[in-house]
Amino acid sequence: MSEPAISKNKANRWLGLWIPPLLWCGVIFYFSGIPDLSTGWGMWDLVFRKAAHAAEFGILAALLWRALEHTFSWTLSRIFWVCVSFSILYAASDEWHQGFIPGRVPSAWDAGIDALGALLVCRWQRRWGMNLFAKLSPFYTRPGRVALALSFLGVLGCGRLGFFKAERLEKAGRFEEALRAYVAVADQVPSGAIAPKALYAAGRLAGRTLQDYELARGLFQRLIDQHGDRKGWGDKAERAIFNTPNYFPLVVNGQWEEGDSDTGGRNAKIRIVCRVADDDPAAVLMTHNFYAGDKFQKNLSIRKRYKKEKLELREYLNDKSAPTVILKYPFEKGSRWTSRRDGRNFIFTVDGMAAVKVRAGEFRDCLVVREQMEGITGSWQLNYYAPGVGHVLTTLATSGGERRNTELLSYNLSGGHEAGEDKLGRSARVFKEKEKQ
Repeated sequence: MSEPAISKNKANRWLGLWIPPLLWCGVIFYFSGIPDLSTGWGMWDLVFRKAAHAAEFGILAALLWRALEHTFSWTLSRIFWVCVSFSILYAASDEWHQGFIPGRVPSAWDAGIDALGALLVCRWQRRWGMNLFAKLSPFYTRPGRVALALSFLGVLGCGRLGFFKAERLEKAGRFEEALRAYVAVADQVPSGAIAPKALYAAGRLAGRTLQDYELARGLFQRLIDQHGDRKGWGDKAERAIFNTPNYFPLVVNGQWEEGDSDTGGRNAKIRIVCRVADDDPAAVLMTHNFYAGDKFQKNLSIRKRYKKEKLELREYLNDKSAPTVILKYPFEKGSRWTSRRDGRNFIFTVDGMAAVKVRAGEFRDCLVVREQMEGITGSWQLNYYAPGVGHVLTTLATSGGERRNTELLSYNLSGGHEAGEDKLGRSARVFKEKEKQ
């Protein structure tokens, strides 16, 4: 059998011989950790995957044979059985590993196919006295070091394969499987560049599609805890937490129409149009146009600026005014904060959740926020915010009860996107809208 060019230096010799099989073991382990590797090709998918099983363990056996042959003075028979035995044991452990991966199950048949691939390669090498990788460039050479670096980068980048698979599951409507797949990617490469993107996608899917808000906020918080503000992911996750659920959508080109509750807007109504702020893509300007009946009251029109930051929804009456915090996370009953409006302090309190019916429709799980001027105890205002819609009702209340003041008459949020929202968020929202239609 021909002798490959191996350095006389023992350290370089060991690297050149043993790093390839060790690296290949890592590649096999990684691919076994990717949830549901089905390609969707039907019978060809089965053939392709079984052939891949045999090939990957045949390669492992050949790399191990090369290392053993040039490390120990063993007979070919001994090398043969060591390679076959190791391949069988590693195949069994690989199937056991798959039992912990979503969308994967351990299979004795797959382990048998793995072992068969290793056995065939070893028999061929023993019969013809030739190793498949006899001319493999030693890894201590310059080309070898480049190949080694590229191999490690390839393994680290394989997280993207799992991410793409999760995306395909989501597009196919297999939401729970997609969620598990996204989380699995983040678990497999916790320090990789794909991990925060996977956690963000998982949180977005849990909150917007599956409407499991507690799970979604937990995933976004994990993103913040593990990755901080790496490449802006911290800000995105913080914003996503505030928008889970989204009680005040800042939808560019969104339109809302509110009117007095007594006449359903026949006496007075407000038409609100939203556009992105010129100086800040994460902020919006909402123009409030007032009407008396159908007559436009131009002198009453106002424009308010809104922005979500630091887990708060901030309202600005003009560029120079201090903001009024009209919503603040967490949205838990009893949460309280103080903010200024028109030079006075107002106390805001989350009163809980409620279902309300207004002329624009019936809305469940509305957030109820009490707004009360500091020092005034006998009366207050209640604002109701519906998930995915925004403000739907305002009532004036006393200890004796509450009376409706204004309510949402209609709204149109189609075709727009949340200001400051990235591509992942937009695609999720559009997908959800299509699902409702």
